[in-house]
Amino acid sequence: ARFFSSSSAKHRGQSLRKMKVLAVALVLLCAAAAEARRPPPRSQRSPPPPKSPPPPPSSARKSPPPPPKAKKSPPPPVNPPPPPPRVLEYATPWEAIQNLGETGYQFKLINDAIQKAQLSQVLDSADLEGTLFVPDDQAFRSTLSEMTNEVRQVTGNSDYKYDFNAWSAEPIETRQNRLKYHFVPGTPIEQSEFTNKQVLESWWDGHVLTVARDAKATKFIDEVPTILANGARRRIGPKIWNIKAGKTVIHIIDKMVRDASTRPDSDLPISPPPPPPKPTLSPPPPLEPTPEKSLYDLLGENMGTLSTLKAMVDMVGSPFTDVLKNTSETVTVFAPTNDAFTELMEDPDFDPSVLNNNTIVAGILALHVVPTALLSSELTDGMELTSLAGPDYKLKVSIKDGVVEIIAPGSDAVVITPNIIGGKSVAHVVNDVLLPADEEMSLYDIIDETDDLKTLQDLVDLVGGDIKATLESMDANITAFAPTNEAFDKLQAIVGPLGPDNLTLIEQVLSAHVAAGQYLAGTPAMHNGAVIPTLLAGVQLTVKVEGDSVYIVSPGSTAKVLSPNTVAGTSVGHVIDTVLLPIPLDGGSHDGNTNGTTNSTSSLFDVLSKDPRVSLLMTQLVPQAGDDIISTLKDPNAEITLFAPNNAAFTALIGKFGTAAASNATLVRSLITLHVAPGTVLSSAVTDGLTINTLSDIPLTAVVADGKVSIKAPGSTGNVVAADVTGGKAVAHIVDAVLLPQ
Repeated sequence: ARFFSSSSAKHRGQSLRKMKVLAVALVLLCAAAAEARRPPPRSQRSPPPPKSPPPPPSSARKSPPPPPKAKKSPPPPVNPPPPPPRVLEYATPWEAIQNLGETGYQFKLINDAIQKAQLSQVLDSADLEGTLFVPDDQAFRSTLSEMTNEVRQVTGNSDYKYDFNAWSAEPIETRQNRLKYHFVPGTPIEQSEFTNKQVLESWWDGHVLTVARDAKATKFIDEVPTILANGARRRIGPKIWNIKAGKTVIHIIDKMVRDASTRPDSDLPISPPPPPPKPTLSPPPPLEPTPEKSLYDLLGENMGTLSTLKAMVDMVGSPFTDVLKNTSETVTVFAPTNDAFTELMEDPDFDPSVLNNNTIVAGILALHVVPTALLSSELTDGMELTSLAGPDYKLKVSIKDGVVEIIAPGSDAVVITPNIIGGKSVAHVVNDVLLPADEEMSLYDIIDETDDLKTLQDLVDLVGGDIKATLESMDANITAFAPTNEAFDKLQAIVGPLGPDNLTLIEQVLSAHVAAGQYLAGTPAMHNGAVIPTLLAGVQLTVKVEGDSVYIVSPGSTAKVLSPNTVAGTSVGHVIDTVLLPIPLDGGSHDGNTNGTTNSTSSLFDVLSKDPRVSLLMTQLVPQAGDDIISTLKDPNAEITLFAPNNAAFTALIGKFGTAAASNATLVRSLITLHVAPGTVLSSAVTDGLTINTLSDIPLTAVVADGKVSIKAPGSTGNVVAADVTGGKAVAHIVDAVLLPQ
């Protein structure tokens, strides 16, 4: 009664406050009780390290680096990779799909797709027996994007888009079947039980998956026909194995399983072309041009608004400072305000420490610069702009009710002050920072997603170990030079196949393509003449800049940079057109000026161990020849002549006599001694008919005709393909056939 009495306002106010406090406490207690009653997850997993999709390498040009692909910022990523697999267990497959978020991945799309296809009740059974392949959100989105790009290429309709809404608009039977393709009924199959070429019959009648398994990995091939430029089949890989769900085992996969109807020649719904651009409203009048001032000068005059942007330009330096200071340059800069950067750094999804990384900042800045000067009156609704980050990082202009919006892959911003003119360039102040796409990938991921680097990926997988781990790391802080498939084809045409028989050689060659630290084209780190030490001890690369072209010179070859500055985490990659070799293929310098390699300090063993032409000889046969032979080859003072068969010669020999011959130590020793002669015989001392005594007591005969030299043994003849490869006081002549005693 006192509370409701008008004469007790003071008490009423105090009581109200007490009631509010009690109400809040009651809500908190209820929430805590509900949380206590909730059963804990069947298995806990710590958040995994980051991972995510990059751009295909951009065209080779002297330009700032493309931005790293990140969720509105690099950390935390949308779909980070998991830690080493642990066994998760749920009552039913549907319960698993609803709770798989504890793995660190996201599964909203597959969850929604299953419900809309009315399959959730079927999956919510503890008695459902089989193997279920579940794509996470990243896999779902990347597959839809894959389908979009295929249709665009076939139809030429660059506006076509097949997204989750388009998926959901498909007939329910179509969606059910495509989801059923992810389930293999019957006895559940765990990771260790898959076998190579095993055929898995899916729940969708008549549709199968094929297992592709080797010592390195297990992947799956669906029925989509060959779609990659190099003829490789589309492969589906695992992210997490062996999740228990009743009588079903679940494997999380990195792509959706696709059937043939998802190809461009099927009945996919083609989105109608967009309506023609609407007429744009008149923009605010431009400011007076200031040809005597550069955009960099104007940034300095607007420190109250643009000081953060200027500080980042100064931090990165060239080429941004050079471009913005040059009044003759014609660029458009979308300039975020200080408030825009403050809002970004306060975003809980953004790690502000990445702004201390020059590579990441350079990538973000590049996204704000367009290499054409465009006033606001020249911007039209629907216009696409290619930023300095490259053709894979386009900006789109949207104009509605006079508001100009710039849409980047990962964010958008509104122009709040247009037409700040400096020299021949123009800046438009925007209210948000433009960011790249949602996801981020390691250098290995980028290699895996790039068709023209398939051979490189195969070799990295074959070697494994530290090289693969380094390329997979988001924090490796390295530079990798990535030869194309064609580059490796050219090399293998000379040295023979690169495979399990010459792992040491492959590891050395790959190590010569990786350097510690970031070397970005167009920056002082890669100036003309810059020296880049590689992970292969004693091997350095030299940068050669000719106009807009950048070349990388190794001791054995010169490669042109085709696509520079692909940023992945703290690392950077450059696609090149030639394999970088630690020594020349022709036995001489990388430009072919000399035929022989002279090394007075290293032994012949050291020199030939780095020579890719004779890797089979040095890694497979010499170790079986006996300690005395090995010691002689390793002695820089030993005066001997070695006729060294190249890889193609040994490959032909094995093809003729079988692999058993190469593992017979007695036979191998007799062959090696036939190829070694006491004393140093340089090519200048070789004459027609010269007899050369060998360690096997079987003499060889030199044949000189038409300027070419051949070495004749009782059972075969080898042509000298590279002469005078020296190490210490010894010399080797590379021949194209194994010399046989009979």
